[in-house]
Amino acid sequence: SQAIIDAMLPDDGSVTYTGGISFHRALYYAWIGERDLAFTHLEQAFKATHRPMAYILGEPLLYPLHDDPRWLSLLERLGLLPYWLEVPERYGGPAS
Repeated sequence: SQAIIDAMLPDDGSVTYTGGISFHRALYYAWIGERDLAFTHLEQAFKATHRPMAYILGEPLLYPLHDDPRWLSLLERLGLLPYWLEVPERYGGPAS
């Protein structure tokens, strides 16, 4: 699966749309349980101000990252922490 994802989402900038490759790589790595790689790519997406970061709160593939302290830090830097704290747990918000 890693070879497939590398072919689909190259790091070399060869993809021409402005969808935020780092964000999509983060989704993949979160999904397969590679937290460190997921956060590495979320950081890259944050620094590059990739537009898909606007959907970070509602992205189910990122739910496995929610109990990691880096998640809270990232949301705080994005200015989304207060909003995430209001999201019900059944929709991916913090545990009550």
